[in-house]
Amino acid sequence: MPRGVPHPPEIRAAAIAAIASGDGIRATARRLGVNHQVIRRWWAEDRPEHSLNARTREELSNLIYDAVVDALGSLRARAIETSRPEWIRQQDAHGIADLDRAQWDRVIRMVGAFEPVEDGQSVAHAGELDGREDGHANAREADD
Repeated sequence: MPRGVPHPPEIRAAAIAAIASGDGIRATARRLGVNHQVIRRWWAEDRPEHSLNARTREELSNLIYDAVVDALGSLRARAIETSRPEWIRQQDAHGIADLDRAQWDRVIRMVGAFEPVEDGQSVAHAGELDGREDGHANAREADD
């Protein structure tokens, strides 16, 4: 489209919808035949304030929290049960070592998956901390 001629609103809406659903800016620009800088400007102006991605992060955050609480409760219950002398006497050293290794591996993997959130930063906006200006996890710049 010649410079200075506005794009049809349908093209702009299609671009915003594509990026919001996870398509990259450059891939969207190529597909629609629009300069990627124009698409980037449209996204900055029109992106949803409360994107589905932010809601999904909050839901996932709650699910992860619940899973961690359940897993830690389970580990605690197993630790109490497996610390009983009568249970220990019935086990061989190899079995106890395998159980301990599996339990600690699970705890370490769960705790290691957490990423710190800066003070005053909500979980829904934590994606902004990784250098993306737009805070949208799916607005990739790379060629798809």
